[in-house]
Amino acid sequence: MLAALAWIALHPSVAGTRLRGLIVARTGEAGVRIGVSLASFLGIALLALAWCHAGTALLWVAPAWLRWGLVAWREPVWPALVGLLARAALLHAHRPIFGVSPLPG
Repeated sequence: MLAALAWIALHPSVAGTRLRGLIVARTGEAGVRIGVSLASFLGIALLALAWCHAGTALLWVAPAWLRWGLVAWREPVWPALVGLLARAALLHAHRPIFGVSPLPG
């Protein structure tokens, strides 16, 4: 949580503030860009590290009736969808692209 807050706070605390002006005066514009980029990269790396070490908890399991209900709904839809896409592909197979028609023959 701290890594997320630090990463979020980095940008508003530097961009458009007097702090940015002070850093630019010392290091130049390139220094600010490099520093903010490195700090942002470090923040994202800390976020990834925190995510890797975070605990997990099972919050919810779909009931069996819902799982089988979704399977029953999904399975008849796939053949219809594939047929619709195949039909559309066949209808548009000989249509000219960018107004250039294919050579006859």
